[in-house]
Amino acid sequence: MDDGTWRWNKSKVSKNTSDLVGRKVNRDNDEVWDIYQKDFLENDSGEERLTKPKTIWNEKEMNYQNGTTEVKALFDGKDCFDFPKPTSLVKKIIKIGCAEDSTILDFFGGSGTTAHAVLDLNSEDGGNRKFIIVQLPELTENPEFKTIADIGKERVRRAIKKISEEENGKLDLNGSAQQDRGFKVFKLTESNFKIWDGTAPQTVEQLEVLLEEFAGNVRPGTSKLGMLYEILLKAGFPLTAKIEKLDIAGQEIYAIEDQELFICMEYEILEDAVRQILTHQPKPSQFISLDSSFRGNDQLKTNTQLQMRDHDIKFRTV
Repeated sequence: MDDGTWRWNKSKVSKNTSDLVGRKVNRDNDEVWDIYQKDFLENDSGEERLTKPKTIWNEKEMNYQNGTTEVKALFDGKDCFDFPKPTSLVKKIIKIGCAEDSTILDFFGGSGTTAHAVLDLNSEDGGNRKFIIVQLPELTENPEFKTIADIGKERVRRAIKKISEEENGKLDLNGSAQQDRGFKVFKLTESNFKIWDGTAPQTVEQLEVLLEEFAGNVRPGTSKLGMLYEILLKAGFPLTAKIEKLDIAGQEIYAIEDQELFICMEYEILEDAVRQILTHQPKPSQFISLDSSFRGNDQLKTNTQLQMRDHDIKFRTV
């Protein structure tokens, strides 16, 4: 029999006898006694012990077939995406490399496995992780979901519904019922506002056409929501900024980040609404309106600018 090596000296063994256990083992066809150190799930302060990740992940749940099964189950048995990653794989990666309040970015979103994994983990441990999923609108041959991005969006919706239904009626031990499981979808596109290209017209007729085209600077077919988020970005706010919808003098005003910024996109802004904004509490530090909202009333626009300045409110039009 080979000689062994003591990892602990006699003093440490005496002090930590309860952490050791003797077991009979079969070694070289002989039954011998061996000493093992006990492993505990938690350390002395009650925190879960961490383990070093293995180099090879060959657990059964890491099999890509599980990813296919997960997606098919969400989509009522339909095979919508080839070889999706299993959520178990992504969850393991997130646990190793991210805190419970991290933002996880997947620049090749595919079917949305990363989003699904984040939602599952938050439900399991009450975490507050967020996700950003980026996916090109690559065409598919599926008439129901024309692009891969469409599959990803629908998967996130269905995953949220499934998690919420599973939690319904269960004891909320980790506060997951209070989680915000909403998500926003943005598409990279051209500006909602017409851009003056600076090309000098060659004739009076060309000038007249150009001026007529730019009488209104909003592109046809533009949505309020699209304009709102473009203005947000141009004003220096993130797409995740908190947005509230206020009723001021019967008009729809968007309040951004605890009313730091007010945005008006009404067809025509009323003088009464301007007066109420000036005296609103809390007072906004910025006010942005569509230039077209003044309907050519230069006097109202000038008065609004002067009054906003007197009240220390930065005023701009787009």
